[in-house]
Amino acid sequence: MPAAVLDHIEIHVSDIEGYCQFLTRLFGGGRYKQISESGRSMYITEAGENFEIKKRLTDNAPDRSGLCLPCIRMDEAAAHLEALGLTVDETITNPEGIVHFFTDHEGIQWHVKSYSHRDRYINW
Repeated sequence: MPAAVLDHIEIHVSDIEGYCQFLTRLFGGGRYKQISESGRSMYITEAGENFEIKKRLTDNAPDRSGLCLPCIRMDEAAAHLEALGLTVDETITNPEGIVHFFTDHEGIQWHVKSYSHRDRYINW
């Protein structure tokens, strides 16, 4: 049986265009385009991760709404979040380093590992 690969992650939001712009700033680049008449869009990071951005169908989170704690990693995460005007809600330290939690303009909470190496949680 062939190995499966992640194709994309869906994000359901109220402002598709604005969220694509947010992802471009958050990931420091990438590209996006509208892929349907309803406004549905695909955002692709420079590293090739794919996010499908759709219109939120309900205000009853988490049903068909947002993401559940998406995580990215990057060096100097706190400085990057500050440069984007984002407020760190909480900072924790795991055995590999510092992790910052923040909430975006759609109310989705993210966390950013403030290091770029693949840690023990995903590198086993």
